[in-house]
Formats: sequence, structure tokens, C-alpha cells
Amino acid sequence: MAIKVGMVSLGCAKNQVDGEMLMANLKNAGFELCDDAALADVAIVNTCGFIDSAKQESIDEILELATLKKEGRIKKIVVTGCLAERYREEIHKELPEVDGVFGIGANADIAACIESAMNDFTESFPEKSKMPLCGERELSTPSYFAYIKIAEGCDNKCTYCAIPMIRGGYRSRPKADILAEIRTLAAQGVKEFTLIAQDTTRYGTDGGGESQLPQLIEEIAAIPGVEWLRALYCYPERVDERLLREGQLVVAARRFEERLPRLGAFAQSDEGRSVEFFNGPVRARHASPPRKLRRFARRRDFPRAPWLESAKSSNRREVFMRKLLALLRLVAAVFALAAAAYVCLVVFGVFSALDSATSGYSIYR
Repeated sequence: MAIKVGMVSLGCAKNQVDGEMLMANLKNAGFELCDDAALADVAIVNTCGFIDSAKQESIDEILELATLKKEGRIKKIVVTGCLAERYREEIHKELPEVDGVFGIGANADIAACIESAMNDFTESFPEKSKMPLCGERELSTPSYFAYIKIAEGCDNKCTYCAIPMIRGGYRSRPKADILAEIRTLAAQGVKEFTLIAQDTTRYGTDGGGESQLPQLIEEIAAIPGVEWLRALYCYPERVDERLLREGQLVVAARRFEERLPRLGAFAQSDEGRSVEFFNGPVRARHASPPRKLRRFARRRDFPRAPWLESAKSSNRREVFMRKLLALLRLVAAVFALAAAAYVCLVVFGVFSALDSATSGYSIYR
């Protein structure tokens, strides 16, 4: 009888893609996939270990499944993902309910690892570079949408970030594999694609030379069936004129606007700030956009597709309404001040009249 496995995948979209590949590997190895981890023989927790709240969420999920294990509802608990990679020793020591702890390098051999964990506690931490960049997936997203991971790891070495330690150095996925996967998914009815990596703007630079993201976007846009394309995790300091004008987000949209009516990007900076430029002018989210992006946003010769122009008009309407609202508030404040002054004058007049009426009165008269 096949072993039932269920997964709880936590954290970012990149981790979600890893989980989809894990489940496909298990299915091909003869395991039975279960939608609810609480109903499976083996519950896999694909963890996040980036920030404190994510760590706590992962630990809480493990402890919740440990309760089900104690009740006899599940047999084994397996921990994978970033928390497992970052705290391999601590998990085994402080969470004895866990039956297997596997690093990201063990993803390719997850079936053998779980079979071993069915008999005794098992841990496996191969080199991070052994983590597969592509492969068959069991999509967990809606049928019209899919994430596409274009790279793994990070070389930015930001002082506040542990990702390079957890995920290793930056490795770009071959362009041919990316395009082949998108063609396959588009043929299956997927219309929206979101490119993800720790830093999408660095794509292709690990082989030397300039970023290959502009060319990748242009080639993806030419694939029949692709109707909406996004690029997440762009670093603003690498969003240059070549990406915006030559590759590029807007020109690709204009060139293929009949098939690709929506194209957007989401960027993040080394300071943790984020900037969204989507369907039109650059808009800041949580912070002002870097000076370089502001300069591009102000250019009047910037080529725009029709949907960008409509977005620009919509943005102008929003600005006008905000200015009108501010003017109305100012007028209201002026009227309020005038009313308050009038009331003060009336009160002062009343007291003055009373004072005049009683000034000649005396109790001795």
C-alpha cells in the first residue's frame, strides 16, 4: 500500500515552488499525495527560516502536527526548507517529535530520505548546489497562474539577510529550461506567469556579463498563451535604462500588447524598501523610489503602450482628486476659524454690554 504524504508549505513563493517539485518527485516515486497533511501518513513541513515571525510559524506548525502524531493520526513528521537548513542541529535536539530533517540539497532525493525516516530518525544535508533548479512540479496555485523560478541563491551579502548562508551562491537557471516550462504550462492553460528569484535582476550575471533578464522577458512575451507576466524581487539599483528601454518591461508590452496586455514588476532595495512599477508610472510603496527610478518615471519620451497611457490618465485623475480634497479641507478650515472668531466677538460684545449696564449700580444707592 502506498504511503500517503501531505505537505504544509510556508514562507515565500520560491519555497512554494520547491515544495511543488518535492511533491512531484514523491508522486513519481510511488507515494500517494494527500491534500491535507493531517490525513497523511507522513506530514512534510516545508519551512521558512528568514525572519522571527516566519520561524515561529514553522515551529508552531511542527508542534501542531506533533499533537496529531501523539494522537496516532499521523505516523511521521519531516522538516525541510530554510529552517531545516539553518537550524539542523537545533531541530533534532529541541523537537524530538520530528522524524526527519532534510536540507535543501536533499530535495532531489526526498523519496529515499522519507523511506529511511519511516524506519528511524534520518537527516540529510548535501551541498546546497545539489538542489535542483528545475523539474516536474505539482502546481499548488490556481490553474491560470504559476510561479517560475529563474535562479536560486544570492550573492548580494546584505548585512541584515541570512539568505546567502541558507541558500548558497547565486545560480541562474538555463534559459532553455525556463522557456520550455512556460511553453508546457501555457499549453495546459496557464495564462499568468510570475518570475521569481532572490534577485531577478541578477539573472544570468553568474556566468559573467550583463543581466539576461531583458532578453528572457522578451522571449517569454513571444510565447503564445502568455497573457500576463510579472517579475518579482527586482533590485532598484539594477533596474537600468537597458532593462526599461531595450529589453524590457514596457517595449515588450507594446510589441506584444495583443497577447500580453499586462506586464509589471516588483522591486526591492538593499534597505528593505520596495518599489512597485506596474501598469504605468513608478509608485512608491513604504518609501520613496530611488533617484534613478524617479528619473526614468519623469521622462516624457518614455515609450508607452496604450494601457500605460490609460493608467497614466487614471493616475492624473487621482492626483486631481487629492488636490481638490486638500483645497476643500483648507476652505473648511478657514470657515471654521472665521466662525470661531465671530463667536468670540459676540461673546465679548455680550460681556461688554453687561459690564456697561451694571457699571453705575451701587448697593449704597
